[in-house]
Amino acid sequence: MYRSLVFSILKVLVMLTMKPTNESDNIAIQLSYLRGYKHAFLQHGVIQVLMAILVEPLSREGSSRTSQDYLNMELVLTLFRNLLAIPNADSRVLTSSTNYLSRLQEDLICILHDENVFDMLLLFAETVVTDFSKTGDQVIPQAHRKPPRQQARKRHGMNDISEVFGSNTTCAVDGASA
Repeated sequence: MYRSLVFSILKVLVMLTMKPTNESDNIAIQLSYLRGYKHAFLQHGVIQVLMAILVEPLSREGSSRTSQDYLNMELVLTLFRNLLAIPNADSRVLTSSTNYLSRLQEDLICILHDENVFDMLLLFAETVVTDFSKTGDQVIPQAHRKPPRQQARKRHGMNDISEVFGSNTTCAVDGASA
């Protein structure tokens, strides 16, 4: 019951935060609603709850993850992507009471940093790289993978995330390099 409720809520949140289509009539109004949603996610503890949803799936490795684990991870990552894609409001049209809308992106990035979302993304990337190196050419979640064929698999020497993304994989938030 709990897991299906979490899954349903995640689906609704992802749908609510999707960017409006170019064919939409009221793009400005839709962006206003999206900024309101983004502001709501900045409230204390909201990102922390989303991170808690990822703890259990990320604690398991490859084949021990269920298809529901992969779906929840995909939805949370998509939600983060959707939130990051919502643009700040133009500061030229804001009043003093709505000035906070001009810095939503910066505030969200700070909260994502404070809640260790970037570390989680690195951990997630490492698990994808590990799955990739274990299965050869396919980077498909274990739950969605077709049964293996009876052929020799090419082994890749990707034991470290730096081998995939290069040696410069760190990013400093405060301007200092790590």
